[in-house]
Amino acid sequence: MTRSRFLMAHSARRFDTPFWLSAASGLLLWAALPPLDWWCLAWVAPVFWLRLVRQEVWRGRRPYVAIWFSSMLFWIAVLQGIRLAHWANYLGLVALAAYLGIYVPLFIAVARQAVHRWRLPLPLAAPLAWTGIELLRGYGPLGFSMATLAQTQVTCQRVIQVADLGGAYGISFLVMTIAACLVTAWSASHRRRRFGAALYALSLLTLALVYGQVRLGQVPVGANQAPVRVALIQGAIDTVFDDDPDRGRQMLQQYMDLTDGACARYGPFDLVVWPESMFPLSDLQVEPGVDVQFDPTIDQALLDDSRILFDRLVCNGIGRVNDRAEEQRDRRSTSWLLGTTTWQFGAHPPRRYNAALVVNPAADVVARYYKMHPVMFGEYVPFGDVFPALYDLFPLPNGLTPGTEPVAFAVGPLRFAPSICFESTIPHLIRWHVAELARRGAAPDVLVNLTNDGWFWGSSILDLQLGCAVLRAVELRRPLLVAANTGFSAWINGQGQILAQGPRRATGIIVADVSADGRWSGYVQWGDGPAALCTLFCAAVTLAAAVSGWLRRRRSPSLASR
Repeated sequence: MTRSRFLMAHSARRFDTPFWLSAASGLLLWAALPPLDWWCLAWVAPVFWLRLVRQEVWRGRRPYVAIWFSSMLFWIAVLQGIRLAHWANYLGLVALAAYLGIYVPLFIAVARQAVHRWRLPLPLAAPLAWTGIELLRGYGPLGFSMATLAQTQVTCQRVIQVADLGGAYGISFLVMTIAACLVTAWSASHRRRRFGAALYALSLLTLALVYGQVRLGQVPVGANQAPVRVALIQGAIDTVFDDDPDRGRQMLQQYMDLTDGACARYGPFDLVVWPESMFPLSDLQVEPGVDVQFDPTIDQALLDDSRILFDRLVCNGIGRVNDRAEEQRDRRSTSWLLGTTTWQFGAHPPRRYNAALVVNPAADVVARYYKMHPVMFGEYVPFGDVFPALYDLFPLPNGLTPGTEPVAFAVGPLRFAPSICFESTIPHLIRWHVAELARRGAAPDVLVNLTNDGWFWGSSILDLQLGCAVLRAVELRRPLLVAANTGFSAWINGQGQILAQGPRRATGIIVADVSADGRWSGYVQWGDGPAALCTLFCAAVTLAAAVSGWLRRRRSPSLASR
């Protein structure tokens, strides 16, 4: 061997390690996600992880530590926009990335057991393990389902239509299967196995594309119904912590000016939507029969004045919208969906909710939805109830109280169901909203998400959240409207097509003439059942490995003593 070949071989061996192989897959997956959105790379991104799965012998736990570290770096790169609004968010970003980094080593550990001990073929073991672990991440402590394999494909309309069968997890299963087939076809020693893997991949992809084409060709059931006209108001207010006393007034003025302009140019509307937290005054609720003076920190006079001012601003806002409508030929009564904070006082410590309020044309608040899934470090600090001093490290007054139930409200012939902020990234939560409301006889026709993305200063977090909204629309076969401060506001139909989208970190107005979709969705019917079977598979593999290891240690005293 010449010296140059020896050096090349030595260099190749240096990079043929768990850290570098895992980092290569992470780099490809990062490129397939926003901001680059090179979606085609997602189909080959897992191949280096799968190479680690195929390796026969590993020694100890060090490879898993190396994989975890590379995965943590991947998550820091993907979610770097989290850090922008406040210095303490750097700590939150590292903590979040360290937690999320656990899931790739878990996938590799389960897949290795399935391939080497259960002797399952890689194109079966890998997608089962990946999908099961991805579901586990979604149901984990953070409920984090952003930056999945499925999300890389949101611009591929034919591919994502299968989400109405098994959710976004079905798309991830498909992508991982194709990658595993590519690895098998490339590395298998027998021609028959190579041909079988290629045929399996081609057949599965063809079925998915044919299904997608059929679904795209279907006409929504509600296409011929009269639409409801909705204005999605997008301001551009970055989240900063400068204690500016005029900030609330500036926010209100910007959104009222945008609303007046929308009504003048495109009105009248049936519904006007403001994003999360963009109505600067809090909605103060005192439970009937409760004297708030039991809490000496509450000033009754200030409380009464705040409630009067809140009511006055609501009346003024809804009045301006409806006065504008009366001046136009197509007269409509306009309702208002606004994002604010609700404080609830009663025979308990004060509760603070992230709320979406529905205001009818008479200026009455007719419905309140309280956010059910608070964001860690953005709306609560872990163990903050036990150690209140933790809140001194973050720009939070105290923890958010989670809501307990979904809400639907009617505008014209349609029912709308709101969600707030990152709730749209959690597939099982939005699916439960729809299923629970349907059980009550109030199935929503349209989903609407209110979000304040001013925290992220125009970073790729905006793209990730919009991609999740696309997947929710397809999964549930319902139009989804997004009103987002700083972007991206959007009108998405039940096929996942973005019909209108607001700008990045700038003001905008989205006018959506929305109607019901009405098509059947398997995901609404059986939810995460198919993906849960994959998680059960992972649990069975893990349990079998644990039992096998315990039996080996019992039979070998020398191992047990180590």
